[in-house]
Amino acid sequence: MSPQVDLNRWSTHLAAAKQQNKSIASYAAQHGLSRHTLYAAARALRDAGKQDAKPSLPAFTPVRLNVSPAPPTSPPLARLTAHLPNGIILNIESLDTCAQMATLLNTLAALPCSR
Repeated sequence: MSPQVDLNRWSTHLAAAKQQNKSIASYAAQHGLSRHTLYAAARALRDAGKQDAKPSLPAFTPVRLNVSPAPPTSPPLARLTAHLPNGIILNIESLDTCAQMATLLNTLAALPCSR
């Protein structure tokens, strides 16, 4: 069994280390104290609930979202359906402009397989 730690004596050192924003080990080394005893005092205070306890945060925080409905979609400006000789059907929709559709058709017509 480990000997009892005088919490009154060591709690002032723990408070000073916390105020100076130092680790227990560096505070103990700076002041010539036993870091093992200082750690034991910190553990005893924590276990006894005498040390400042941070409120625990919940593991999950619910989030509320205000979702607006999606705007209605407009029909595509252009639609292209191509039935290929090998049975594949190619559907292309929603090109922004008819100029884009014309560019696509010219590109497809220029392919060697289109001749």
